[in-house]
Amino acid sequence: MNIKTVPLTEQGAVFAQMIVPLSREQIAAAQGNGGNGKVTVGFRPEDCDLVGATEGGLPVVVELVEDLGSDANVYGHAALDGGSERFTVRTDRRHMPNMGDTVFVKPRTDQHHSFHAVTGQRL
Repeated sequence: MNIKTVPLTEQGAVFAQMIVPLSREQIAAAQGNGGNGKVTVGFRPEDCDLVGATEGGLPVVVELVEDLGSDANVYGHAALDGGSERFTVRTDRRHMPNMGDTVFVKPRTDQHHSFHAVTGQRL
């Protein structure tokens, strides 16, 4: 599971130039109880897609590709909040990137989990 604590806006969780949309209720809950303008979001590798550069995905530099037969796990890192964070995505083997490529990762709509950044409580 890719679990990261990121800045929170009125639209949702901010991963570099990608925004993971959250409901008004989730945003309000994340802001309360000393949330410090952040939210923790998790999404599974199989609940993401590799998208085109113009489709608003998170740029991830590929470090390793694990060929699993019909699928492949793609391991890499993305620049987030002044640092480098690791991400894992599962993709169809026919669309496997190469090591060193930059891919754009986007979680599928409503396939992510959100938590309060301080208390860890599910939103």
